[in-house]
Amino acid sequence: MSKVHRFIRKLRRYCSDLDYRGQVRERLKISWLTLRIALRPNNLDLYDKRASQFSRLEMHAHAGRDYTRILELFPRHGKSFDWPLAYLYACRAETFSERTRWEEAIWDYSSAIACAGINDNVKELVSNVEFADFLACGFMYSEDWLFEKRGDCYAAIWQSTRDEEMRTRAVDDYNRAIEIRIEAVMKEPGFGDEPYWLVYMQCGRCREAIYKLTGDLDVITKALEDYDKALELEPTDLVLCSKASALENSGDDTKAIAALTAAIDFGGKSTNLAYGLRSELHAKLGHFLEAIADSDKGLQSSLRELEGVIAAPEPPFVDMEVFSEPRRSGIAFSLANHHRRRAELWEKHGDPLRAAEDRQRARDYRGMITVRPVHSHRNFVACDRLRPSATTANT
Repeated sequence: MSKVHRFIRKLRRYCSDLDYRGQVRERLKISWLTLRIALRPNNLDLYDKRASQFSRLEMHAHAGRDYTRILELFPRHGKSFDWPLAYLYACRAETFSERTRWEEAIWDYSSAIACAGINDNVKELVSNVEFADFLACGFMYSEDWLFEKRGDCYAAIWQSTRDEEMRTRAVDDYNRAIEIRIEAVMKEPGFGDEPYWLVYMQCGRCREAIYKLTGDLDVITKALEDYDKALELEPTDLVLCSKASALENSGDDTKAIAALTAAIDFGGKSTNLAYGLRSELHAKLGHFLEAIADSDKGLQSSLRELEGVIAAPEPPFVDMEVFSEPRRSGIAFSLANHHRRRAELWEKHGDPLRAAEDRQRARDYRGMITVRPVHSHRNFVACDRLRPSATTANT
């Protein structure tokens, strides 16, 4: 066995045993995958795994380069690759979207749409994988999802340029995504009822995106109908948060707060989101103390699983020394924004002393940021789970 192979085996064993906080383990995985790629430069699966690691670390430019390399190798070595061509274009489009390179993202989403109808045998794809894994990965090249994501890009361009053609294209793509999903529900009753609530929720969110572009209240009414259908099939806190957004857009803030309260009582993974949305609604209605309380509860909910967090009546205290540098910067970034918002709320409530305290805390946390966190620039909410349409491809 060569020295390189021995080193790779040791590094792999080291990465498996390592459990550092932060991003150390992920970066070591990237180093290990880079060595494996050097030995097997035509292995598409290795590039795909490394691109996934880069995306997890929000190193989107590096991930995009790996997907570009896979696309270059695909004509010659694609037979051994597990995922179809549409998946690759969709993944690379995501890396462009994260960097607000909307034109390149649109081109890749269009290419993915063109490839998505190669094989519509969805059941064959999911026969050998768990349904949760299918929702996590298979949705990325379903035709409905691709139209929605391309619509997001058109909408983002319209927001910055106010180009009417971009708005028209965005609305057309959102409507096409809705049509595909509803057709899939009608044509595939044998697929199972479990994912249908996701279909209706995504239809509702597409209608909300159309409302943001057109201001048509009839669209919001249809969105609320979609959310009600989703809640009948599967009551979840995520759907309740989405419904609250639609209720707010329709002008019914009281019902929106009630929906968010129900989402918080549900106790699911969207509790932090529900607190944040309810805080914004309370502030909108002039209930600043309630807004501050919800903002604090939301932050506590998001940091609950972190070591070094001390929940208190006041904003949570975080011992930043227990985290790695990139993770520490990310937490400090969130806390700085939280205290900045609290300062604004105290100012509106008429308490300048507490506002000054929160501004100082925000400055202190900003001083701890050494690595600027990268956040998504999407302007429209898109769900991370949805049921693929009947035109999903698999080669």
